[in-house]
Amino acid sequence: MKFFALLTIALLIPFEGLVAQEISFFRVTAETRYDNLDWGRERNRIQSALRIWTNVDVGKGLSARVLGSSGSRFQSRWSTATDFKPPREREYMEIFVRQLYLQYDHDDWRVQMGVIPPIKNAASSTGLEASGWLDGIRITNEVMDGFIVEMVAGGLNNLDEPNAFTRPRKLNYAEIELTKQVSDRFGAELSAEIVERNAYSKLEFSYKKDEAWPRFVSEVLLNASDETFSFGLSAHQDLNNLMPNRSNSGVNVFLLYSYIDEKIGLRGTLADDFYAFGHALKIELDGPISRKTGLGWFARQVFMSPSRTTAGIRLTLQNN
Repeated sequence: MKFFALLTIALLIPFEGLVAQEISFFRVTAETRYDNLDWGRERNRIQSALRIWTNVDVGKGLSARVLGSSGSRFQSRWSTATDFKPPREREYMEIFVRQLYLQYDHDDWRVQMGVIPPIKNAASSTGLEASGWLDGIRITNEVMDGFIVEMVAGGLNNLDEPNAFTRPRKLNYAEIELTKQVSDRFGAELSAEIVERNAYSKLEFSYKKDEAWPRFVSEVLLNASDETFSFGLSAHQDLNNLMPNRSNSGVNVFLLYSYIDEKIGLRGTLADDFYAFGHALKIELDGPISRKTGLGWFARQVFMSPSRTTAGIRLTLQNN
């Protein structure tokens, strides 16, 4: 706790010898969705979410970064505004500081320290929820062109306590990840993780022939301790690239077939909006309503037992 109090003070005071602090990036995203689980028999509700990102450049490659978000769990940013099923529960939206960290960039090196994002880039089907948290440190280095080494140490702590200032902490997580962009078409990723004394390994391959083709990704997450696994096969396509006149519709389509073994342990349940084990087919679409105002729409259908349907709107405002 003392460390994070000192980190907070460090984010607010000037640094001698560095340039003046300025907000280099600021984004607010507000979302509302309809969420229906098992055709309304389990869930039938309206939910909302709010996320606020702020980056402050301190100077000489150093920046302070904060994510404030709604949601009471690691896996979800959503709060229930209206529940159509008895007892018609309702959650009052609270905004918590989920991530609070310093980032230092120098040449091909990057260091993040504090309450850092669980992943370094976009989330994958077997990856961790991007709006979650990891108490610790991440070091990444591009050893050579297209070859990146990432090392992480810290804790995935109290997954139902999103407040970075009140959460108890312990060391229970470590990862080393190797990422290689083999060519313009092929990419590969290999990682080893320790989560709560369970050993996991992950292997991922990606392929995209050209702009007109979808990006295909196959990935496997193996719990080496219990010999259980999860996997995902996905395809992502920007529909603009399929249209001869390249009309700027901005509609994206994402297809995913996945399997999560119920014995895989904690790590397998920490994906975005996780709610059930087993086989699943997911279809996601999103696109703009008004580019000028930052208003957009999204929809997702998950075919599994139980099935799930979500659809909503998203408003994004940012300074650049």
